[in-house]
Amino acid sequence: MRGMPAETSRAMGWNMPFTLGHETAGYIAELGPGVTGFAPGDAVALVSPASCGTCSFCVRGQDNNCPNAPPGRGFGRDGGLAEYVLVDDLRALLPLHGLDPRTAGPLTDAGATSYHAVRRAVPRIRPGGTAVVIGAGGLGAFAVQYLRLLTGANVIAVDTDQAV
Repeated sequence: MRGMPAETSRAMGWNMPFTLGHETAGYIAELGPGVTGFAPGDAVALVSPASCGTCSFCVRGQDNNCPNAPPGRGFGRDGGLAEYVLVDDLRALLPLHGLDPRTAGPLTDAGATSYHAVRRAVPRIRPGGTAVVIGAGGLGAFAVQYLRLLTGANVIAVDTDQAV
C-alpha cells in the first residue's frame, strides 16, 4: 500500500497516510457525548468495512455492497494497529460478551467472510450429508467450525499443505 500511486489512493477515497489494521478488537477508552449502551472498559470488536446504514443494500444486511461507504478501517483510514481508534458510528461496535479482544479481532473479517459463505450453503446441506471445505487455512478453519455448528453434516477439510 505504501507504494500505491497517490492518484489511485485518492480515487479510492483513501486518506494517506493511515495506520493499518482491519481485524480489530479492544476495550473502550472513552465515550463521546450522548453515547449510550457502552461504557469505558467494555470489550468490543470493530467492524472493518464502513457503510451508510440506510441504502437498500445496508437495510438488507449487505453492508459490504454499500455504494455510499467511506473507506474501511485500516484501508484509507486509521485501523487497529493505531494506539487508539476513533469510532464514528455505533454500528461498528460489536460487544464481545466475555470473549477476549486479543483473540476476537479475526472474527470481524476472516470469521465473517467464512460465515457468509457457509450461511449461503446451509440450505443445501442435509443432516447426515457431507460438506467439504477445500483449504483449511484461516478462512477454511472458520468454515469448518461454522459447518459443525450450523449443520448436521459430516465435515471434511482438505488442503494441499500437510501441516494444516
